[in-house]
Parts: sequence; C-alpha cells; structure tokens
Amino acid sequence: MSTVERTSVLESLEGTRPVIERISTEVWNLAELSLEEVRSAGVHVRELEAAGFTVETGTAGIGTAFVAERRFGDGPVVGFLSEYDALPGLGNAAVPR
Repeated sequence: MSTVERTSVLESLEGTRPVIERISTEVWNLAELSLEEVRSAGVHVRELEAAGFTVETGTAGIGTAFVAERRFGDGPVVGFLSEYDALPGLGNAAVPR
C-alpha cells in the first residue's frame, strides 16, 4: 500500500470516529446480556442502515444477530464480528480493569 493510499484509509477511518464513539457510548449504557441485546443490536442496525448498508436481521434464527452488506464494485470484502454483550455481575462503570 502506498503512502497516499495509507493516508486516504486513515483519513476515512478518522472521519468515522464520531459515529463509532456514539455507538460505543450508546451500547455501553444499554448493557444487555448475551442473546438479550435487542436494543444494542438495534443501535448497530440503525447506524448501518443510515450509512447505506442493507441489513438482514434474525440471522441463523437468532433475534439479535444480523448481517449488513454494502457493495463498492469489485473491492475487497470485509467481515466484522462485534462482541458487545454485558457480563453479569461486573457492573457498568467506565473504568479500566
């Protein structure tokens, strides 16, 4: 990857920072347990659809699972698996552990 391509990628990523921070904060505040993250999944689906993705919900028969897709010609395929369920008994204070 050339320096120009690398700079372009980094600038594109930096432009998504406000959205990523909004999603992170919203999901953190919901703190839903595994397979019960209905509102958290809804946050992701809402943001992905707003960004132009086609979203299929209820993937593999799991109500909180979804697949989002957006095509840009013959470009690369990127997969992303988010893990955002809360763990019971750990609290939800925003402190490093």
